[in-house]
Amino acid sequence: MARLLLVSNRLPVTVKVEKDSVSVGRSAGGLATGLSRPHERSGGLWIGWPGDVSRLTDAQRAKVEGQLAELNCVPLYLSASEVSRFYEGYSNRVLWPLCHYMLDRIPRQDRDWDAYRKANERFADLAAKHYQPGDTIWVHDYQLMLVPGMLRERLPHARIGYFHHIPFPSSEIFSTLPRRTELLKGLLGADLIGFHAVSYVRHFSGTLLRHLGLDTDVDRVLFQGREVRVGAFPMGIDATAFETLAQEPAVLDEVKVLHERAHDERLLLGIDRLDYTKGIPRRLLAVQRVLERTPALRGRLRFIQVAVPSRTQVAAYAEYRETVDELVGRINGLYGTVHSTPYDVEGMADAIEEALEMPKAERQQRMRCLRAGVKARDVHWWVDSFLGRLQGLKSVEERPPLPDGMQALEKLKGPGRKVLFLDYDGTLVGFAPTPEQASPDAELMKLLKDLCARPDVAVHLVSGRPKETLEAWFGELPLGLHAEHGLWSRMRRGQPWQALPGVSWEWKPRVKPVLETFAARVTGSFVEEKTASLAWHYRKVDAEFGALQARELRLLLFEQFGQEPMHILPGDRVVEVRPRGVNKGRVVPEVLQHEAPDVRVLAIGDDVTDEDLFAAIPKGGLTVHAGNKHTRAAYRMEGPPEVRRFLKGLLGQ
Repeated sequence: MARLLLVSNRLPVTVKVEKDSVSVGRSAGGLATGLSRPHERSGGLWIGWPGDVSRLTDAQRAKVEGQLAELNCVPLYLSASEVSRFYEGYSNRVLWPLCHYMLDRIPRQDRDWDAYRKANERFADLAAKHYQPGDTIWVHDYQLMLVPGMLRERLPHARIGYFHHIPFPSSEIFSTLPRRTELLKGLLGADLIGFHAVSYVRHFSGTLLRHLGLDTDVDRVLFQGREVRVGAFPMGIDATAFETLAQEPAVLDEVKVLHERAHDERLLLGIDRLDYTKGIPRRLLAVQRVLERTPALRGRLRFIQVAVPSRTQVAAYAEYRETVDELVGRINGLYGTVHSTPYDVEGMADAIEEALEMPKAERQQRMRCLRAGVKARDVHWWVDSFLGRLQGLKSVEERPPLPDGMQALEKLKGPGRKVLFLDYDGTLVGFAPTPEQASPDAELMKLLKDLCARPDVAVHLVSGRPKETLEAWFGELPLGLHAEHGLWSRMRRGQPWQALPGVSWEWKPRVKPVLETFAARVTGSFVEEKTASLAWHYRKVDAEFGALQARELRLLLFEQFGQEPMHILPGDRVVEVRPRGVNKGRVVPEVLQHEAPDVRVLAIGDDVTDEDLFAAIPKGGLTVHAGNKHTRAAYRMEGPPEVRRFLKGLLGQ
């Protein structure tokens, strides 16, 4: 198997110092257990912080490093300032509470961002230093959200995975983070991004749409010419280890003692880290509520909460422990006897009572089902499923990003006649809230005028806009105009507009009310009517809500009008309905029949409607996608500014 480089904030080890001796031992925990097998089997490395070793002598540190090397662990040492600002600061005072919807715990200023970014750079540099061609890199958790992007810059062809071990919040919550864009772009450096639950995948996809304008297609999103996969991989426990532990004599003896002491008491058990996201205080309050409502359970109900200390150096956690201790003391004081020393308290109390009253046979059946699920999808299943997906993806060498569109310029320059097919919206100009606001600016008009003045260049604008609009904007220029995706064409200035023959739009009066209904119920959206087509625009609508409504509209149109001679097209914040048989590709042969066979052809577009144009370009022609979507084009540009720079380059400017 490929060598595995694991990158996490902490190494899976504990450094122990006793008098004059120092030793390194493996840490317990699900992540360390689950990843130990592929780590060892692949001969890979684990990169991370070994903990505070600042008080070790040089000799002790050398001994620690030797033992770490034997364990294939590479230490990254953090200074006291980095621990305070990167780990305890930005990671645990900003990202942790934000991802758990606890905005009231987040400082008003993200003063530790710079320390977070620099620490992530150090992790990325160390991983890149140890990388060998063919390695798989797996980055873990919210402390290192920038690392995948930094690694992609350093290792463009590496196979990189990232797993987010905590919840990913809704886009509204993530929007409160000032550095949200940098973090999202950092994650998108990975080839595969994993989360625990499908809801977190949905939140992440919505956040990408809202803040980067990237729409996730099922389980993939295109970013900077690369395909990034996203998925849910629920992480289990080391079930076998717990089963083995449960059968140890000491554990069985402890169980026996608990049963003997219980007499006719009912036992409730909770096991969690002592973390303010675990809801322990509310669980305690729920137990208190049960005892308030059912006095007969007082002295007969024992609740045992095992709480493992966590992040003891962070002030919020110390305060949380005090809160839990105070609650335990208060409840014991109110309802304790000499023998016993999210987040809906009432609902949890109801659930506790239901469990206490449940027949034993039903409890056992439920536990059998739960146990089977836990054993089937344990931590090893989690590791295998994520790595299987990641390593099953084509390598970057096998799926290289499209070459930069500026490279096509060299193939187009030089003598000989050239025919340019150019889309308008999203290609020559950026998108605007309403169609009429995207009129051509002076720079674009001059650029088109200069291109048309070249005797060796023929320019054709192929747009979805109405012919009246194109005529008003570009009618005085000596270029070809093609409106409504090729339904109407005017080959030269002064010629009459001609429509494609045999096109039917009898369905329009029945489809229009459906679009108008959506426009009425979705504030900010509107319907645009053209000669033979209709468009529902939602550019001014909240990105996530608009995308959901667009999907619903497309589904409804397919259900009601699937047999009609029309196409339903998703566009950039628009759903367009046009006659069947009309597409931009129909323009190409009509234009080229009047050109010499050796003419050089270029097509540039940004939308799904331009894919028909690209498909119609003859062999040897150049096709350029202006944007970040899936495309059949051979080259890619970032957007209108780069397209204009390309056209200026053609002019020699």
